[in-house]
Amino acid sequence: MRNKEKVDLWINQLLMIEYENGYIYYSNIIGVEDEVVYIQLPQDKNYISVHRINGQVNVYIYNEKKEMLGFTSSI
Repeated sequence: MRNKEKVDLWINQLLMIEYENGYIYYSNIIGVEDEVVYIQLPQDKNYISVHRINGQVNVYIYNEKKEMLGFTSSI
């Protein structure tokens, strides 16, 4: 996150993952340990699983106030 804001993450929280080519994938958090977040295999809007995503992605989540938050991460 750009401003290093602390964000609460929880199991089954929806993630929207935007890959550098502009494609959008969706996933859920299945585990959180320290600063590592484990997610389900991402799927596109047609529920087709994506097996290879490497590199930088933009990740968007909704917090408990239903505000959209975004950050850059590596997959």
